[in-house]
Order: sequence, then C-alpha cells, then structure tokens
Amino acid sequence: MVSEVIGDMEVIEEIGRPKGKTNFIVKVKCSKCGRIKEIPYWNLSKKGAGSKHKWCCKQIKGKYTKNFHRKWADMRTRTTNPKRNDFYLYGGRGINSDAWEYFIDFYDDMYESYLEHVKEFGEKDTSLDRIDVNGNYCKENCRWVTLKEQAGNKRTNRYFKAISPEGEEFIDNNQRKFANEHNLTPQGINNCLSNLSKHCNGWTFEYIKQKEGNKNG
Repeated sequence: MVSEVIGDMEVIEEIGRPKGKTNFIVKVKCSKCGRIKEIPYWNLSKKGAGSKHKWCCKQIKGKYTKNFHRKWADMRTRTTNPKRNDFYLYGGRGINSDAWEYFIDFYDDMYESYLEHVKEFGEKDTSLDRIDVNGNYCKENCRWVTLKEQAGNKRTNRYFKAISPEGEEFIDNNQRKFANEHNLTPQGINNCLSNLSKHCNGWTFEYIKQKEGNKNG
C-alpha cells in the first residue's frame, strides 16, 4: 500500500483503523500541489474522486476570507462565461485562467501575497492585476495592486518610447509606473507626450503605434 500511486495521490503512510471505526486511514501526498492529508483508503478508489487533486485537496475551511474567494470566482467567470457583460474583454479575447481552474491552486499561489497587500492597503484597495494585460491569469503574470495602480495598467494605454539623458531607449505603456521607476512625474511624461513640453528632466517621450519590444527594463 505504501508508495502506491492512485490518480494524483501517493500513499506515504498507513495510519490504520481508528478504534470503533471501519475505515482504514492512510496518509497521502498530492503530486499536483504537494499537500499531505489523511483520508480513508477507500476514498482513493471511489469513482476516482478521492484520488483527484480537484476533490481531495480543495477543503481549506476557515483559512481564507470571503473577499479573496470572490476575487477568484470573479476572475473565473469573466474568462469562462460568455453571458457575462465584460466577457469580450477577457475570455472573448482568448485570455484564460486555466492555471487557477481550482480555487485551491489560486489559494496556494496568491493568498500569502494577498494578506501582505491587504495589511498595507486594506481589502477594498487590493485588486488582482495582470502584469501583461494581454496575458493569461497565472502566478507569473499576476500581482496585487491598488485600484489607482490598476487604472494605470489598462489595455487601452498607449505605448510610448522614452529616451533617457544618457541615450537609453525604453518602451512602455504605463506612464505612472514608468515615472515611479525613473524618479519622474506622470504629469511631466504626459506633458511631453502631449507636446506641451520638449523634455522631462532630460528625458524625451513620444507615442508609438504598437509595442516594438522593450529594449530595457
């Protein structure tokens, strides 16, 4: 029985039959998330449900807030439900959340960073944001940001070229983020892009028609 692999689960220890109980308990480790649980052995073969990561690992009662679960549910519906009003901006554009099909995986990847962001900014000002607005929802492409920061990372933001006083060239589409990273002001960048001024602290800026590939940053 030990080392037996059934579905996503590997039996790593035989616990035995608790006094007065009929179920034989085993300790299993999930190959998908690494979670270790104690379950009745018969669960592993009952229609395969107990041997699946989706079912065996999903119970995490009392370890997350309702708002955090709502973030996951909202993400899933806007990428999978064509009846949702804003589906055309997400699933309709081919953006998926397959990496987080199951809440347990979203919890493992994002809950710790969520708590850190909430501690500093509060739940109302903690929003799930994709770093690449044309990319999918996954750990590598998502982060927690304030509503103000998220507003600066919209798909409709135009790409611009920035040239530093030293001649380095950058391509970006988030003026606020770029300003913060280079000790500039968003207003100064916007003035250059609107042709109200020729430079901002020695930097020059101009809009480009499409992303040409970031040369720096």
